[in-house]
Amino acid sequence: MAKRGPTPSLIGSTHGTVSFHVALKKSECRRCNANMPMGTRCVRVKKPGTMGPGTAYCTDCFSEVLDQTQRKLDDLRVELESAH
Repeated sequence: MAKRGPTPSLIGSTHGTVSFHVALKKSECRRCNANMPMGTRCVRVKKPGTMGPGTAYCTDCFSEVLDQTQRKLDDLRVELESAH
C-alpha cells in the first residue's frame, strides 16, 4: 500500500507547536510558576486555532516534559515491537 503524504508526528498535532523563544517581556512558567524575566530563553507551545503567543515553559520544566514524552514513546515502541 502506498503511503500518502509526509509521516505525521504525535508531537505538535493537536497538542500544539513547540518553539524556542527569548522572552520579550516578563513571563511566568505555566508549570512551576517561575518568573522568566525579559531576555530569558523559554519554550512556547501554541495550540492550533488559538490566538496569542501560546503557553510558556521554562527550559527546566520543558526538559522534564521531554523526558516524560520520551518514556511514553519508549513504552509505545516496546508495545509495537511485541505486536510483531
